[in-house]
Amino acid sequence: MTLIYVPKYYNIKELVSPVVYNKYGNSAWMFFQGDPEYLMDLDFLREEWGSGIYLNTWAFPGVKPYRDEAAYRCNVDDIVRKKRGPYCSGHTMCKAFDPMPANGQYEKFWHFIWALITNGKFKRFNRIEHHKHTVAKGYVHIDSFSPSGKPEVFTIK
Repeated sequence: MTLIYVPKYYNIKELVSPVVYNKYGNSAWMFFQGDPEYLMDLDFLREEWGSGIYLNTWAFPGVKPYRDEAAYRCNVDDIVRKKRGPYCSGHTMCKAFDPMPANGQYEKFWHFIWALITNGKFKRFNRIEHHKHTVAKGYVHIDSFSPSGKPEVFTIK
């Protein structure tokens, strides 16, 4: 498969769950090629932050915390499978990500991303989950699902 865009900082194991990787291997890149600007935004975030950012860590022994659903999620991944109603998360469409800074500075990282969003620096990301709900859990959630298209901080109810 010829890829439209190959990220500089992320490999496919960081972007999909082990379930997806075990079924599709490197062919799982196909899920991200519909709109490669999300991958471009992830690379831009990494470059602007200036140090490591993790998504899924399942393929990297010793990296803590263990994460396997921080990017693309399929119908049999735990978070999705456990839902009892409609689950229309951007994670199931390769349009939402839960990055975490390798240096552990989650609060600073959240505010850094929010500044990039409000200053229109991303091609796609325009929404961030409120830091009170994510930072303590060790991630920052970003996606492109602001109903108005304008920068938005949201809270899952």
